[in-house]
Amino acid sequence: MKSLPDYKDLPPVEGMPHGCAWGLWDEPGKPKDQLGTLNLLTPEIVKEAIKEVKTGERCALKYDSLWS
Repeated sequence: MKSLPDYKDLPPVEGMPHGCAWGLWDEPGKPKDQLGTLNLLTPEIVKEAIKEVKTGERCALKYDSLWS
């Protein structure tokens, strides 16, 4: 995995505030990346995260449904 820049060193994205990471995982000649920071969830990371599960409860992550 490529190293990530510090927040202050994120490249500017036209029309977006500083800190936007759009395009950070894009590679020349390939389709635009659709996962963003989900690229950090490698199989090894997920396998380690499973060890943190205590109850098996789940929650909705769909933001707009919480406020509708």
